[in-house]
Amino acid sequence: GSSSVPPYQHRHQQHKPKVQHKEVKPEKASSAFTTIPTETKSVPDVNAGHYNVEGTSFLDGSIYAPILEEGMPIQLWIGDPNATDAVKHDLRSFNYWKMALLAKVIRKRKSGSNEQEVTSCHVSYLQNSDDDDETLESNVSPSRIRLVLGSD
Repeated sequence: GSSSVPPYQHRHQQHKPKVQHKEVKPEKASSAFTTIPTETKSVPDVNAGHYNVEGTSFLDGSIYAPILEEGMPIQLWIGDPNATDAVKHDLRSFNYWKMALLAKVIRKRKSGSNEQEVTSCHVSYLQNSDDDDETLESNVSPSRIRLVLGSD
């Protein structure tokens, strides 16, 4: 038996571990993925756009635009229009948010669907706390609006 293969390689090849194929039962595999009913697709993710500052909860207007309605008390961002969400959510930016009311919510249909999308809002607020007349700002983007939870 003059084999050119060293004996240890022979032994190695003979003792290959047996790969066991476990049968995956399809009903078990599919139960992990529960199908989400389609009517909830316009409702944002529970944590998206929802944040706390010093124990007060806020909802981002850009994410919660579908629930904005006339007459709702909101806070209007009067700071840097290009500010990131992180800046807007920061406690130090608190003074750039003004208490305001939604005077009008303008919705337009998304192209090619029946869903309506909030495109802009008219917002009224007091420029200064001792003002008698409210300032009406029109065509406010929902990204400049936040809802204060628990403020009815």
